Amino acid sequence: MRSTQIVTRRLALWWVYTAFAVSAAFGTGATVPPAVVAASFGAPKRSAGLHEPIYIEFSVHNGTRAPIHFDLGKDREGRFEFSIGEPGGKMAGPFRLPRGGPGTVGKVSLAPAGTYTQKILLNEWYQFEAPGDYKVQCKLIPAARPEPGEALTGSRSEKLYVHIGPRNTVRLEDVCRSLATTALNSSSDWRPAVTALSYIPDLIAVPFLEEVAVRSSALRATAVEGLARIANVQGIDKVISNLKGKHPRLVSEIRTELNMIRQGVRVAD
Repeated sequence: MRSTQIVTRRLALWWVYTAFAVSAAFGTGATVPPAVVAASFGAPKRSAGLHEPIYIEFSVHNGTRAPIHFDLGKDREGRFEFSIGEPGGKMAGPFRLPRGGPGTVGKVSLAPAGTYTQKILLNEWYQFEAPGDYKVQCKLIPAARPEPGEALTGSRSEKLYVHIGPRNTVRLEDVCRSLATTALNSSSDWRPAVTALSYIPDLIAVPFLEEVAVRSSALRATAVEGLARIANVQGIDKVISNLKGKHPRLVSEIRTELNMIRQGVRVAD
């Protein structure tokens, strides 16, 4: 009888301890961790050479038992905001992409236990102009007009670190060649490839952007924008001298786009 009482008391003490531990870990009255929708930023590659593309990875995990939906804004980029801590200590930004103009819808649906992942070209928001260590403050800003039941209505913020090394001409040329090849031959990745190529502000990219502009009418406008960005930094004469062929119409289009950048009609970076 006495041994039974001892066992009973020990079981009672164990239940009290377990209840206390669960409350301490998950909050008073909670018994299991809540199912959540988790959004996060990451840097798959934390270092790159000067003028090479820099990517940020954004992901959303649906930890609930029901489907969710959320809107990331125009082209699934409108809600992203970045501030950059430069090597000298100066803070640049925050930077957001322009909301005007045509674009695709940013709505995303996600099944229970599913994960949505998106690669973001950071160079669209900011051009890394010098080697050094940068702090990148990534933020998902609140939805402007959230729909009923929207999963990501508030903001998320995260700090990442990126190292920019010296300009590596061999690697940069390989990157440009790979992006141009993908843009011209891929049926699924052509858009991010030509966009990344158009944000390389280096004369090395000129012949590759020229090839894309000449060979693809669908990609020509994006390639011309890239050539104009390079002209804005390096000068129009240097861009023209690095073209492999004589393309009077292409040169005219580059000059027009460059004037739009200088007049503030276009955003250079």
